[in-house]
Amino acid sequence: MYHVMEYIINCITYNSLLLSANDRELERLQRVQNCAARLVLRLRKRDSISNGLERLHWLLIKKRVIFKVLTIMYKVSRGTAPVYLCELFKKHKPVYDLKSGSRMMFERDSCKSVKYGTKRLNVYGCKLWNELPLRIKMEPTLRNFKRKLKTYMFTAQHF
Repeated sequence: MYHVMEYIINCITYNSLLLSANDRELERLQRVQNCAARLVLRLRKRDSISNGLERLHWLLIKKRVIFKVLTIMYKVSRGTAPVYLCELFKKHKPVYDLKSGSRMMFERDSCKSVKYGTKRLNVYGCKLWNELPLRIKMEPTLRNFKRKLKTYMFTAQHF
């Protein structure tokens, strides 16, 4: 059954970060994910899906988008992302020697368009990365980073 899970999740997020998706499109994808969870867990339509998603350790679609963006940001911070992505971001260099200099932060680009500008990867990614706790950013391997990030996203209220 976990092959079904992998297939459905990959189809949902295939080749896209879904940053430009509107709320209606994300709700549709969430319904598809809910149906997949019901299929995998053999739940009835009236059974609570939130417990099922938690049992499968699946993130909601909106949180999955954030997870993907932060995974890209981790690769950018380590220089393992493609060059065209690394060139979008500038590491934050404080004017004075402050604690923020060692917090692995990126400078945020300003955006003129509230509707579309905040969904640009170099704006949204920097915002999310800079809000992430340092203990997660400092993970030495991508695998550990993903594991800690997912756990954090399940427990954090603001994500």
